[in-house]
Amino acid sequence: MLPSKSSVRNNCERRLRYAKITPPKNAARGLPPLIRPDNNYRPNPNRAVHVQGVFDQALVDRLTPQIIALHHQSRELITVFIDSRGGNTLVSETLRRLLTAPNQDGDPICRIITVVTGRASSAAADLLSFGDYAVGYPGATIFYHGVRYTLDDPLTLEKASEFAESLRWRNDLFAMSLAKRSVARFVFRYAMMRPRFADFRTRSGNQDLADLQCFLGVVGEHLSSPATRSLRQAQKRYERYESLVTRVVSRSARYRKFQKPGRQADFEEVVLREVIAAVAARNKDSEWTFQRAGLAQLSDDFLLLLEYLSCYDGEDLQSVCVRWGNFFLTAEEQAELKAIEDDAERQRINLEKCKPIIRPIWLFFVALCHSLQEGEENDLTAEDACWLGLIDEVIGLNDPVSVRSIVEWEPDDPPDQP
Repeated sequence: MLPSKSSVRNNCERRLRYAKITPPKNAARGLPPLIRPDNNYRPNPNRAVHVQGVFDQALVDRLTPQIIALHHQSRELITVFIDSRGGNTLVSETLRRLLTAPNQDGDPICRIITVVTGRASSAAADLLSFGDYAVGYPGATIFYHGVRYTLDDPLTLEKASEFAESLRWRNDLFAMSLAKRSVARFVFRYAMMRPRFADFRTRSGNQDLADLQCFLGVVGEHLSSPATRSLRQAQKRYERYESLVTRVVSRSARYRKFQKPGRQADFEEVVLREVIAAVAARNKDSEWTFQRAGLAQLSDDFLLLLEYLSCYDGEDLQSVCVRWGNFFLTAEEQAELKAIEDDAERQRINLEKCKPIIRPIWLFFVALCHSLQEGEENDLTAEDACWLGLIDEVIGLNDPVSVRSIVEWEPDDPPDQP
């Protein structure tokens, strides 16, 4: 059985608190901290499938009997070891669907741990992110890039336009899918970095840095050159997103069609109107026109806003707020919540306080995931992916802290109080 969200959160708080009181007894002997091993966070080669080679129908044919056999044996955790340069994205989705298939008895879906042992590229990187817990071996690499098409027929103007629009749409789709699957990892990473922000402000000589700037600064100190480029691209994209979201949401809120649309098209009409105004205002001091490049930019921003607004108050955001929200609240706010006896009211106030804090973090992660879908230089090490919240843990790496280390951690006895 998985530990409850509250127990993970409480153990995390205790670990941070004890770390400030006393070093572990084992530290003097060079031994790792005391742990209680939890199999829910540890790869199990005895119940595993090995995803190797190209993502094609032959791979599905080879793995399907293995996956079905594991499901038939029990509903225990399944480990997916990955070493592949990718291939067909539909194969990744097929494997995910098989791994998470229900049975006829209504038992819980199998928990999945995904592990990159050598390389996870393209569709293989997508499969890696699907894991309930994603792990990387030291030295493993993870490669992200945009959607590709191979054409057999001559390319015409009409087909080029169709392919361009399809590629843009599918890139947005995959970016948002990656963001939704991994946002809890990213917010956890952000929450665990917050105690380091004060030190980073001191070292940078700027006490006015926002928390997000501190987070990017702290994480940036641990990244490879390709990952640093991806992070910079995400920062630029985030700045555009931030101004766009702020403008469109604030201006659209006055329209009844936005607040209570009669149909989806009514809602989209208001958003599109404000996006057109925002794009035009952004380029008012240049020779830019909608005809030249503006329509593509308009389409990108419009699709982005629809995706972002669809999860503005969605289950993904609420789940993250419930699980990690305490780390973004002051001690007084936490005490206030604990004093509320009604569970529903406590959760409502918690979400009310946490959403405005976590939404910008979620928006930045969306920008990062979109940046990873652009270009051909998004070749990350497993360590990069862990620092960026794309996977949960690198085996043998103690920093950044992992959820597993928190779940398994058994604190030393606190020092005697005088």
